[in-house]
Amino acid sequence: MDRLAAELQRDYRGLNPLFLGVLKGSFVFLSDLVRCLNFPVEVDFIQCASYDDATTTSG
Repeated sequence: MDRLAAELQRDYRGLNPLFLGVLKGSFVFLSDLVRCLNFPVEVDFIQCASYDDATTTSG
């Protein structure tokens, strides 16, 4: 995690990036990553659904 944070700090220095996580699997990873950074970032999440309430594709 520290290595990734160091790369992001180098690449995004002076910027205010948006980190977009896909719920629910990315929450813990993304929160841990953001805590390692020492610059301002925005965080948001999206939730994906492929079949709504159905179990098969609608085509």
